Amino acid sequence: MGNFASYELLHNETHAEDDEYSFDLVLKKLSSVPGLKVDRRPPTREQMKKALVIRYGGIGDAMIATPVLRALKEEGYHVTFNTSDNGREIAKHNPNVDELIYQAMDEVPNADLEAYWKGLSKGYDRVVNLSGTIEEALLSIKGRNPEYDLTDDERRAKFGNVNYYNHALKIAGIDRRGMNGEIFFSDEEEGIARIWRESLDGRFVVIWALGGSGPHKRFPYAAMAMAEFARVNPEVLFITVGGHAEKLLELAADDNPNYMHRSGRWGIRNTAIAVKYADLVIGPETGVLNMAGCFDTPKICMLSHSSWANLCKYWKNDHSVQSRQTCSPCHKMIFSIKECPVNEKFKVSACAAEFDPSDILPRMKEVFRKWRRNNSTPIALPGLAQTTEPALVGSPRDRGSLIH
Repeated sequence: MGNFASYELLHNETHAEDDEYSFDLVLKKLSSVPGLKVDRRPPTREQMKKALVIRYGGIGDAMIATPVLRALKEEGYHVTFNTSDNGREIAKHNPNVDELIYQAMDEVPNADLEAYWKGLSKGYDRVVNLSGTIEEALLSIKGRNPEYDLTDDERRAKFGNVNYYNHALKIAGIDRRGMNGEIFFSDEEEGIARIWRESLDGRFVVIWALGGSGPHKRFPYAAMAMAEFARVNPEVLFITVGGHAEKLLELAADDNPNYMHRSGRWGIRNTAIAVKYADLVIGPETGVLNMAGCFDTPKICMLSHSSWANLCKYWKNDHSVQSRQTCSPCHKMIFSIKECPVNEKFKVSACAAEFDPSDILPRMKEVFRKWRRNNSTPIALPGLAQTTEPALVGSPRDRGSLIH
């Protein structure tokens, strides 16, 4: 190359292990004139320390990995993120991710993952594998973790005060604590979102996540709570979000001016930026609430298998509430309704049904009053009387010292 061009070395790797006999060489041509020296160029990938972060799974899993990405970038690493569909969406436009290795679900069988990770890790100065750092490590799995068979109190004593974001940083060997997740948007996304939000001027916009990845993440009284709040506060616009399954829970008529149904229609990034520009976000401990934790947007997370300290400790404008069910938080991974006490009326985990509108509505009203003070004159409907607010119950900070 030096005989006929000037170039920059981007990548040079030789593979001579086992039955591999190959090399990978990537050069960037700078000029057709050989021998030129380019000064003050930023360090190339080859010249930088290289870090690999591995994390598959749900939206929340990817969000919990983002402080690790930032910390490694700030330490001067070229950061590669090996992730799946949800992580790819979360990582878009993230300045702390230099390179992304996308992996489709089950592309590598579970039995082959250890060998795959060993090969993938070659050439990196630092490898952070976050697989199993929340599930299994802090949320026990039946048949795989001995802690699953402990009593609820024993599990709370062991896991109740371990913050998920801090734990990921600790696993990565990073001496920082108190960081939240991050998600970044393009200028185009921000511009469209501002226009959308401006078009809703005068509305109190509430994003309500109707469900999540298990039977402990479906609040059966959501429609009742929304209807009662809209009856008294006509300025509200509830935007319901979730997957295709949650479309069945969108009970209000499509032409009801207090509702905008988006379950199964909005993708991750649509929902994420709407969360940023909303006035309140409500839902179970699922990816939508993890995304809300990135922003100052007020949020109410209905905690079931995790404690407030686990998930919400560093969130701003947090009004989260713990389930009244005696086994909550259980610190278990719940895959099936058979693994939980069941609410027979709704066929959901008992903890999901042990929130009451009286747990949620006062918190909604508190956020609404603050919003109202900063906005225009309320819309008045004749014949409506304010009711006395019930006492707050089920606060995650009032469920025993083990989960403070």
